[in-house]
Parts: sequence; structure tokens; C-alpha cells
Amino acid sequence: MVHVLSSLDAKQGIKPTTRASYYRLLLPVIDLSIDDPSILEWAKRIPNPNTKRSTLIALRSIGYEVGGVAPKVTRSFARHYDLPDEESLRLMFSYNKYEVQYLTMMYLGLRLGEACHVSKQDLMPGGRIFIQEQVAEWVEDGRRVTEVREPKSIPAVIDCPPWLADRLPKVAPDFVPTNVRAALHYTSKRYLGKLVNPHSLRHWCATFMIRKGVPLPVVQRQMRHSDISTTLRIYAEFGGDRMSLFDTAM
Repeated sequence: MVHVLSSLDAKQGIKPTTRASYYRLLLPVIDLSIDDPSILEWAKRIPNPNTKRSTLIALRSIGYEVGGVAPKVTRSFARHYDLPDEESLRLMFSYNKYEVQYLTMMYLGLRLGEACHVSKQDLMPGGRIFIQEQVAEWVEDGRRVTEVREPKSIPAVIDCPPWLADRLPKVAPDFVPTNVRAALHYTSKRYLGKLVNPHSLRHWCATFMIRKGVPLPVVQRQMRHSDISTTLRIYAEFGGDRMSLFDTAM
């Protein structure tokens, strides 16, 4: 009998981080047979439409079929985040040892792995910063592995406000992304009564740049979207309090 786990392990040509993502998505059915039709019923019941879509993509990737037919991938939906105001977020960050990492996600639009690695060593003249590496994390042979490697987007130079540049660590801290994410979940639920996840901080950066009238190509460059349609489709939401991206000071 071929199980979901063995099918995932045998899958060739995917990045370790993608494999780790598939593992997390398929964990509830990881020990079931790859031919078990109940897996598709389980996937269809996933309440979050984007998580459901990602799970169906993972199942197709490892060769899962029902009656010789691969599961149909549902369409994606723009994410909607109900975040606290800027002052509440900043106060909540101050209770967490990863405060600076959260600030880089919120004001620079960094992804979690990038925020875990960025430091003063990446700064460039003229208030710019070179995002060229991230801390990648995945599961291999039942153990969690971390490694510094190229980011999801191609390496790029983006803007960095002076007040935040001053607070960056001198050298790359290379924090474990899982720990930084878990700390944010814990602190946000304790002090704000709601869960804040790392990607929502990146979302904050993009949507409020748009609210301030920053030209979309500039937002695209800062967020490092390969296609400007991503900037428009996923992040162009209007609502909540206005914020100043580069004028905010501690």
C-alpha cells in the first residue's frame, strides 16, 4: 500500500520548502493510502477556500486521483485581514523579543523567512536594503531543517526607512521561522485578543502604501511581486486606519 507520506517523499523536482508546505497541508491524512477516496471528501470540507485550494494542489502534485481523475482545483479568493490599528500592533510587538522582525514585515513587506535573516549587513547607501537571502525551513526524515538560501522572490533592492535601519541587528540572526510565527500568534492572542499571522503584516504594508497613493509599480517593486496583477488582485484593499510607511518613528 502506497501512503500519502511515501508519495510525498517520492515526489521529485520540488523545493524543500514546498515539500514542507505540502507536508503541513496533508498532515491530517499523511498516513492514509494514496488511493483512499475519503481524502478528497476531507479536502472538500476544509473551510478556508485558499487552504482548500492549496491542499488540492498538493494532492494533485503527489499523484492523488479518484477513479483515475485528479481533483479539480478550486479558485482562489483574495485574503481579507481584520488587523488592529497601527498603535496597537506596535505596542504588541514591544512585548515580543522578535519585535524588529515584525517591524520589517510590517514596514518593508518582508516575508517571514526574510525577516528572520535581514540585518545591517544588507543595508546599502541611500536608504535601501538588499534582500538576497532568507531562512528556509522544512521537514526532512521527520526532523525540522533550516537553511539560509535565496528568497522566494528574486533578490532585490527595496526602500528602508532610517529609523528601522537603525534597529536592525548587526549580523543576520537567522531565527527559526516557526518560532517567530508562534511567538506572534501567542503575543497577539494574549494582548490583542485575536490572532495576527506574519503574512498579514506583509499585507498591511502593501495595502496601506496603496492607500497613501504610492504608485502601483513602486508598490510592486517594494513587495517584489513578479506580476503587477498580484499587487492588484491580492493586496489592493482599502480600509482601516491610514499609516505612514517611511515617516513613522519609534
